[in-house]
Amino acid sequence: MFGPQMRDAALGVYNTAVSAGGPDTTAPKLTNITDGPDPFTPLGKTKKKTTMKFTLGEKAFVSFTIRSKSGSVVAKIPTASLNANRYSVIWNGRRLKSGKVVKAGIYTYKIVAKDLAGNAASRSGKVRVKR
Repeated sequence: MFGPQMRDAALGVYNTAVSAGGPDTTAPKLTNITDGPDPFTPLGKTKKKTTMKFTLGEKAFVSFTIRSKSGSVVAKIPTASLNANRYSVIWNGRRLKSGKVVKAGIYTYKIVAKDLAGNAASRSGKVRVKR
């Protein structure tokens, strides 16, 4: 890269690249993960829902999945590009495809964030559905 034609320009580019420290290797921060009410009753008189909240520390592509105890996907929010902020996901206790209320039990949700450099972070939690 450095030669008689480039001299100071090439040296400046090299020094800038070295001081930048290379690609970012830190995963995006997912913090303040909460959910509630837990348990919740989607078939009760008030047809309650549960809300899962999280804080995203930087711009990232985020996906959100809820799985049954057996591991099958019950609900999924497609991957979206989100800016750093606080977010909420509301689940009404229904299966995404059929719209039917799930059985009583414990369900696991997983939030996955992948930043623009390709670094990923994930957090999981559990919610309980009552009848």
